[in-house]
Amino acid sequence: MNFTDIINWFKRTPPVPVNVTYETFHRHVYDVMILDDIDQKYVENALMTIPNLFGFRIIPVNLDEYEIDRSNTEWKNFVYPRKNRDYLIIIFDGAARGFKFGGGACILDEKYHRAGISIAGMTSAWDLGLRIWHELQHCTDKDNTADMLYKNPSFKAMLPTEMQASINNGKADNRYYLLIYNAWLSFNSILKGV
Repeated sequence: MNFTDIINWFKRTPPVPVNVTYETFHRHVYDVMILDDIDQKYVENALMTIPNLFGFRIIPVNLDEYEIDRSNTEWKNFVYPRKNRDYLIIIFDGAARGFKFGGGACILDEKYHRAGISIAGMTSAWDLGLRIWHELQHCTDKDNTADMLYKNPSFKAMLPTEMQASINNGKADNRYYLLIYNAWLSFNSILKGV
């Protein structure tokens, strides 16, 4: 099997979620709080598309564990776990709250792993899973590498020529490139022992 075969395998229909038990291997286990009456099954299906490097527990809503950004910046209405609350993901409806981004991770906080994820613009549980995985990679690496899909020279160098050309020409804006990039980042994090 060569790299192109692997890419074609990922291009098949998104996987059907399977149950993951918490006795299996996880590098980190995150609590997941779901706000705004978002369907829990939808979120569970999204979480099941993320590799077993991460484990998840759905927890009840607790107003004491999250905050809403009230500033007049572009992060206005972002919902995020309170400082000092480690390994928590908040899932919220960004469109209903007037938040314009897909999510964010609190990467400047070296000791804690926190993220807020908006479901706005998501067309499937698979797409939501990719968004969550992206933010978890920020939490893992504690930097902006997860945002460098089109600019990371090490990633591009390992791709076949036709994929490099797609990225260079801006024609790689699809979930398959994000899936490959997330997997590549996670693999490198494992190698670094993060």
